[in-house]
Amino acid sequence: MPHAARALMTGYSDINIAISAINEGSIFYFITKPWTTDELKSMMERAMEYKQKENRQADMSQASYDCSGCLSERIDRLRIEYDNTKVPVEDGEDIYLIYKRDILYITAAAGEVLVTTLQGTYRSRESLNSWIKKLDSGDFFRCHRSYIVNIEKIEKISPWFNGAYNLKLKYCRDIIPVSRENMKTLKDIFGI
Repeated sequence: MPHAARALMTGYSDINIAISAINEGSIFYFITKPWTTDELKSMMERAMEYKQKENRQADMSQASYDCSGCLSERIDRLRIEYDNTKVPVEDGEDIYLIYKRDILYITAAAGEVLVTTLQGTYRSRESLNSWIKKLDSGDFFRCHRSYIVNIEKIEKISPWFNGAYNLKLKYCRDIIPVSRENMKTLKDIFGI
């Protein structure tokens, strides 16, 4: 990155001192006494132009850095959005293949595992432990011993009771509990 614009004004006529100051001090412009108002004004205008150019370059560099971060985030979202990985679930005797990205949450209740998606709720023969191994840990989170949630679908986190929290998911009316033990991990996921 360029150095800040600096001007050197000196009463010394020794050229070696001036050269040393210019070479070692990143001097933008050199004026000796006696100087004229026009010369001083011209030097100040050039210094301001230099500084504005330097600021524009710094702004462009920051914008480029910001864009690369935005682009990386957008790529991650598209990867999730267009993940074509399907998993089997049941509805009666039929077996459906659903996209992982469509899963809102998975719960274990009364001896069965239910997979809730945008399209409906299905049964699974697999345990929650099997599901958590099958799903990408960057996309899904076991928030409670009986629940796994799709992180992308979390819309709101609300305090509940005794240090526990509840989750509200997009496109879903169900309230999902988060155990106290798992709340720290959830906060880490979202940088809370």
